[in-house]
Amino acid sequence: MNKKLISVILPSRGRIEFLLQTLNSLIDKCDDINNIEILVKVDDDDTETINGLKSYDKFNFITIVVSGRKNGYASLNEFYNELYEKSSGEFIFCANDDMTIITDKWDTLVKPYSGEFICLHHNPAFPHNETWYFPIISKSILDIIGCVSKSVFYDGYLYFMLDGLSLFKQIDLSINHIRLHDELTSDKLETFKRFEETEWEFDTKRGLMDIDRHKIIDYLNEK
Repeated sequence: MNKKLISVILPSRGRIEFLLQTLNSLIDKCDDINNIEILVKVDDDDTETINGLKSYDKFNFITIVVSGRKNGYASLNEFYNELYEKSSGEFIFCANDDMTIITDKWDTLVKPYSGEFICLHHNPAFPHNETWYFPIISKSILDIIGCVSKSVFYDGYLYFMLDGLSLFKQIDLSINHIRLHDELTSDKLETFKRFEETEWEFDTKRGLMDIDRHKIIDYLNEK
């Protein structure tokens, strides 16, 4: 397997139209397709998405990973973990199927950080002005903890686990996220209800975050 600069990992279910928009933006807006690999996780009963991807005109640029649905949205982090394990990139870009890249040559913004132990994030915009969505993170960080996340709120798990370790860097990458549209929410769950559940979820995972955080700290102290 040839190592790529960036592995885009992208679970999806039941919204092929929006998924193809996401894929088009990732591919068309990159400078060099050889910099990236795109791994899409699809549930084995989601024939619409599977067939849609197989007829996609840029099919050769993506890898489809078909596996069980498990608990649907509640297993989202497991899907990201599954794709991470199959990735070859130096950086892991946790993407959603309801986002589009706005910035041209977006992969060149990551390239200067090759070889660094770092977490990159894009220009925040409404409704996520103060949050860290769609992390682009050194795979070497994830290799230390052995996964992307142990919480369904995968991005929040990473952010709070790494907070204060001086590993974050903002890059001039703009992403359009249409998460608040009801028709785009996974399993038709109400978005704000999921946000309200976030604090409870992190309380139950705080011990795991502390363990993973100390693994990273130990690594940094040994460097």
